[in-house]
Amino acid sequence: MDNTKDGWQERLAAHVGSRVKALRNAQGKSAQDVADHCTNELGFKLLRTTLANLESGARKNVTLGEVVALAAALDVSPMVLMFPPESSETIEYLPGWSLSQWEAWQQFAAPLPEILTAGPPIYWKDDSVATSIISTIVSLEMAGTGWRIAGGTSKDSRAPEEYRELSKKEATKMARQSLSLYEELLDKGVPLSGIDQEWIAALEAARSAAGKENGERDA
Repeated sequence: MDNTKDGWQERLAAHVGSRVKALRNAQGKSAQDVADHCTNELGFKLLRTTLANLESGARKNVTLGEVVALAAALDVSPMVLMFPPESSETIEYLPGWSLSQWEAWQQFAAPLPEILTAGPPIYWKDDSVATSIISTIVSLEMAGTGWRIAGGTSKDSRAPEEYRELSKKEATKMARQSLSLYEELLDKGVPLSGIDQEWIAALEAARSAAGKENGERDA
């Protein structure tokens, strides 16, 4: 039984469950896939029935461990399960206390890192702009994680030469595919000092290469 005022924990669990289901479906994963990943790959035992009850809203609460494990299984930040930055809906942060997703993110993660607090005041005065920027930053950081993994494999002397070359090409591809995110932040004047500078250098290299290719086509 939820002994919190007016069933807040139950509503929070239902909110997280709906986010997990949406992300799981978007990634083409079954509930069993996610439960197995949590249990076998992450070491957090999770039954498919437990996940099904969470997604259907039948659960009365959700634990911190479940949020962290499910976020890892879905390759997103736990914050994304609780306060989706792309959503314009409000979230009941505490019983009877509703905040925008951006405000909830600020409250939960405060103090915010420099990358989100520097720059024009519009970042924190306009929720729609703020949530858009956060969503773009999260996407760029996630792409950077994949780039670092591929880049590390390409330099691993223990890996076969063919595999290292394939990983190098994949890292380059990731940087090219992330240019739109990077350029969106640049266009909005968002300071990028808080992002891995090696990743930024890779994006700049990809940007330069793309510029040269476009110039050659136009010539």
